[in-house]
Amino acid sequence: MLQAVTPEAEIQGALMAAHRDFVRQSNDPFQESTVPPSIAGTLFTVRFPFREGQTAGAPLGGSGLYSYRDGVLILSLYTQGGYTAPRSTRRTLIRIATRERAGRPYVGANAFGAHARVEVNYLQEDSLASIGQLPASEADLTFETFLRPAEARHLALNALVVVEGFVTYIDNQRLTECARISSPARLDSPTDIRGTQCWLGARITRIAFIDRRSGNVLREWRQRP
Repeated sequence: MLQAVTPEAEIQGALMAAHRDFVRQSNDPFQESTVPPSIAGTLFTVRFPFREGQTAGAPLGGSGLYSYRDGVLILSLYTQGGYTAPRSTRRTLIRIATRERAGRPYVGANAFGAHARVEVNYLQEDSLASIGQLPASEADLTFETFLRPAEARHLALNALVVVEGFVTYIDNQRLTECARISSPARLDSPTDIRGTQCWLGARITRIAFIDRRSGNVLREWRQRP
């Protein structure tokens, strides 16, 4: 029997629908979800590039990070802990995309009367919420190799994270869940960050780091049967 497959664009579309639903339901909680229930139980594959950064602070984009120092290129997958309602179950979140737009700046002041121009950024973060087994060790989600600078640059810019699995319900028969993002501005960091993070329930069966130029698998984890 063939298994239904949901294209990557439909996974992205479902998460964008979740962001819209979250805004609508914040004003009217009786609004119906527009996330298509037909994707439940389907196979999916998502891919996203690595971006420069450290696991202590993931940059915009997906959760794939690279760093290069003293001839060593490190590729890693940054995961986050999150809680899903209604029973506050802890899940592992893998961010697959981030969208950003600038808002209208304003002049802010602190309690001591100091003023500063504040930039406003609105974010939409898309993540997978892992339901079930994931690698027990961070080493399973890390690849290291010695390379000359030019070779390291080419690999870092051409490597992809590939995540495969099945779309599944989180809790209470919901495929998605969302939360607000809020990071108020400070004098030493005058940027006001606002937005939403939405995640899709996923039973992840494979995570791989691949070189898209050759198709070579650099690192791979598979769920045990």
